[in-house]
Amino acid sequence: MINVIRFTASWCSPCKSLAPIMEDIKSEMSSDPNIRFSVIDVDSDRMSASQYGIRSVPTVVVENNGVVVQQVVGVKSKMEYITAINNASFNK
Repeated sequence: MINVIRFTASWCSPCKSLAPIMEDIKSEMSSDPNIRFSVIDVDSDRMSASQYGIRSVPTVVVENNGVVVQQVVGVKSKMEYITAINNASFNK
């Protein structure tokens, strides 16, 4: 199972820019039952943010079977996120 976790905050402008990019990716990959997307607000779930070592938002964490494969910090191109997810899929 590939987990794509987007760490965000309501006050974060770059997070708002990233949201539609991640929604597009989620829509494109919705047919794959092995990929799950979630969003964590660092202000309301500080424990998870701490557990993943999140120091800045936005951060996207890609896990493969519970193991962090990659963290992408900041707003990047849509292709960079897709590549990170695909790379995690190949590391099954």
